[in-house]
Amino acid sequence: MKNVKILAALLIFAVTPLVAQDFGALDQAVNDGNCDLVLSILESSGSDASKMEERVLDAAGNLVMASNYDLAMELTETVLLFNMDNSRAQEMYTSIEKAKKDKIREEKEALIVAEQKKAELKAQRMADYKVSVKEYYRSLAKVSYRNFPLEAGLIPLSFNLSSTDFAEESSAMRYGFGAEFKASFVHPGIRLDLGLDYIYQPVILSGQGEKSDLNMRAAVTSPVFPIPFSVSAAYKSRWVTSDASLYKVLSFPAIGIGLDGFEILPDFSMTAFLDFDLCSSAADSMIDFALGGEVSFKYVFRVKPLIGIYLAEKNRFDIFVIDSSSESYLDAALSVGIILNER
Repeated sequence: MKNVKILAALLIFAVTPLVAQDFGALDQAVNDGNCDLVLSILESSGSDASKMEERVLDAAGNLVMASNYDLAMELTETVLLFNMDNSRAQEMYTSIEKAKKDKIREEKEALIVAEQKKAELKAQRMADYKVSVKEYYRSLAKVSYRNFPLEAGLIPLSFNLSSTDFAEESSAMRYGFGAEFKASFVHPGIRLDLGLDYIYQPVILSGQGEKSDLNMRAAVTSPVFPIPFSVSAAYKSRWVTSDASLYKVLSFPAIGIGLDGFEILPDFSMTAFLDFDLCSSAADSMIDFALGGEVSFKYVFRVKPLIGIYLAEKNRFDIFVIDSSSESYLDAALSVGIILNER
């Protein structure tokens, strides 16, 4: 009797590792999705078949929770191939098949809804575009006083520094004052500006001779671009009473390119032009080359939406070259004024 108990214990300890090994192989086959191997293990499971069936169905249930219906159905079908009478497998197969069909239906419905929303969004964009086009053409046909901004200001402070190679006294510095005016036409797609300023500098700080300037500029700018690139035509006149200056009177046209009213910050803008001075058109001019330009900064204090007070600082230069000698003028001016209809 004692020998029988010892033999039974040895058999139990010998079989346990084999069963554990079979369960490990089954789990590995399930994880790999190898249904053929799962079926082979079930067919060789012997008395542990029911436990292994439950183990496979438990794994299939976890796959259903993870929405992996295809593999869950294949595993359930594998159990039914091994044991058609497994009621749990039958119920699970029916439920998974229904869930799979529901998922396909929901995906189709979601796709239809997405396509409908896409079509509605496209239609809305087209409608908004048509409205914007209508508004644009309506704005083209509508012109009022608001399309004509005006600026008028005084120049209480102006300095000039000139230098020349044509006299022993090669430099001069002057102080003066002046006034400026600017009229514009603003319309969708285009902006036209006509500005002029006059500066008189009678106070001699060094050197000799008074000086006065009259500058006019017409500029065309397209506001549709992010950077307000502009082309301009200008006319400049300069009078100097100094014997150190090569020309006491010089008037000439100029063409320029630059930026007109580039907004750096709200209500703070910059204007910059590079001019090609056409001095050779002057009657007695022997000037070989001339170049000019200006850079100005303006800040507008809004009193009302269409009325403001502006403060501006302008720098202007011109250089005239004859052979290897030159004469140049550098002006800096501070101005303050009122601005109307500027949006």
